[in-house]
Amino acid sequence: MSGLIGKKIGMTSIFDENGKNIPCTVIEAGPCVITQVRTNEVDGYEALQLGFDDVKTANKAAAGHAKKAGTVAKRKVVEFQGFDGDFKLGDAITVEQFKEGEFVDISGVSKGMRFHTAINKFSFYAFLGKPLPVWKSMMNKPRPYLSLRDAFKVIKFTIENNFFNNETFNVLSQNLTLKKFINYFKKYKKSIKIKHEDSKLINQYSYRVSNKKFSKKAIILKSNIRNDIKATLKKFRYINNEM
Repeated sequence: MSGLIGKKIGMTSIFDENGKNIPCTVIEAGPCVITQVRTNEVDGYEALQLGFDDVKTANKAAAGHAKKAGTVAKRKVVEFQGFDGDFKLGDAITVEQFKEGEFVDISGVSKGMRFHTAINKFSFYAFLGKPLPVWKSMMNKPRPYLSLRDAFKVIKFTIENNFFNNETFNVLSQNLTLKKFINYFKKYKKSIKIKHEDSKLINQYSYRVSNKKFSKKAIILKSNIRNDIKATLKKFRYINNEM
């Protein structure tokens, strides 16, 4: 199967012809350089080895391998089969191999479940005494937040009640604007400062999520994000006399 290497840039959303807001993942896909051509005569199979994302430093073997293709060492190197056409070492493969509207399979590696990502990040910056980095375009736009406590409740309920019925459910604790979220932090650490930054993403549409469907068929989630912020700050040993 032919393919392309890329990396996630962030999240955004678009409106379709009916005005429906569709969340999207923004991916930088290629260009990828052919760093090796596998052939039946030499390797026993046909494939193209693609390299993506330049690295500043590399060992001699990686640098030498890339030099043969007239490029520099790459952060990611993957073999793909199924390419049609004649390709040679050093050629660039781009998204032009795909047709607009074509369905593709995407796979990737995640660093882990991202419960409380914003809470942990802000708490860490507070612990270091650094200003909280905030996209100024997002201050008054709501986003859904899921408490780790609620996440465990959902998993526990699903397993204990065999709640597997091939339906899709939204689960969340609260919809909060970033401004409200930061105000929760200021309640426990009044000296926290904010550093406004411009977003590098195409746009930053807000969205709210409803968990009414899950509440009716399963359980009601009652965790308060403010309490989770307080608990996380305590983990960082940062709540002091300002509370």
